[in-house]
Amino acid sequence: MFQQVLGDPSVRDALVADPSLVPNAVEELMRIAPSVISWRRQTNVATTIGGVEVPAEADLLLVIGSANHDADHFDDADTFRLDRDVPRDHLALGHGIHLCMGAPLARLELQTLLSRFLERFPSARLADVAAPSYSPNTSFRGPDQLWVDLA
Repeated sequence: MFQQVLGDPSVRDALVADPSLVPNAVEELMRIAPSVISWRRQTNVATTIGGVEVPAEADLLLVIGSANHDADHFDDADTFRLDRDVPRDHLALGHGIHLCMGAPLARLELQTLLSRFLERFPSARLADVAAPSYSPNTSFRGPDQLWVDLA
């Protein structure tokens, strides 16, 4: 989460200058870099997805990380934008009956964390060390470590 904010001083500075942007920033952070990048599902009935016939009981791997970068759905999909028109229109916390029960709490925690962190460390930036490494995992994603310069 902090990579997008601390890796771009203009984003960090905008959030420090206007904390009311934090809720949109949190939604955009979840969209562009969700912690759950894929999920397994099984079809109950035969269906068609994107013009492809899918039989009943088919095992699917839904790549949420890719869906959240769909250029047909999001303008400038690969860019972190604080001014996105529909900031909650992503799949980072699921959708419909599969919406995470803890979604409101997750949003509140992330908003509080980001607000308080930037309030306490308004000049924080990514440290000048090697890019973060990620554990190989097809479902969950997060850096093994992220070095931050708090000066």
